[in-house]
Parts: sequence; C-alpha cells; structure tokens
Amino acid sequence: MPRPHSAQGLRPGGGSPIATAAVERIAALYQIEAEIRGRPADERRQVRQARAKPLMEEMQKWLKNSLSLLSPKSETAAAIRYALSRWRALTRYIDDGRAAPLNCSAWPRLCKLYPEPDNLFCTYPAG
Repeated sequence: MPRPHSAQGLRPGGGSPIATAAVERIAALYQIEAEIRGRPADERRQVRQARAKPLMEEMQKWLKNSLSLLSPKSETAAAIRYALSRWRALTRYIDDGRAAPLNCSAWPRLCKLYPEPDNLFCTYPAG
C-alpha cells in the first residue's frame, strides 16, 4: 500500500496562488500516470512522450517565470529552485516506460505544497 510522503512547509491555503497552481500542474501529470498504470512499458513511454513531456516543458518555463514573482526567501521559491535544480531527475521517467515519477528524488520537495491527506498523488510505492 502506498504511504504518503511527509508533508511540511508550504501550504496553498497560506495565500500562495503559485503553490496552488504548481500542485494542480503536478496533479495533471499524475492523472496521466493513473490512466496508463498497468499498461506495457513501451506504451507508457509513448503516452508520456505525447502528453507528459509537453506539460513538463511548459511547467519548467512557468516555474522559472514564477521565481521572478516571489520573494527569494519564500518557501515556495525554495521549492521551485530545488525542483529546477533537479529537473533532469524529474523528467527522466518520460523517456523510460519502466520508471515511475514517484521515484524521482525532487517530487517530495514539490509535494510539500499540500498537507496530508491532500497530497495523495505524492506517494511512494511499497516495496
């Protein structure tokens, strides 16, 4: 059974529309994963290339732009800088149908945007 990653730090309810928008973008990626769960690896890779890759490219641009709107000392800015500095790891799953985005080391930092139990898309598979 998946276990939620510990959530601490940022909270969209704290008045950050950027944090809320980031969580919505991540949720869209996990919706794609839910739709392709259980399919053959090559099919998952093809779907990720067609649907998740453009979303990730747009998210990277949006995150970079969002940094200019935030105080450099804010927790949201710290989470964005962390994600951008690990972008290669975050997007590696797109080219490998066997990989899961849940295994990327930077997602948990982004998933701190929502407190449990609302971060259900930020889980790690058991085992």
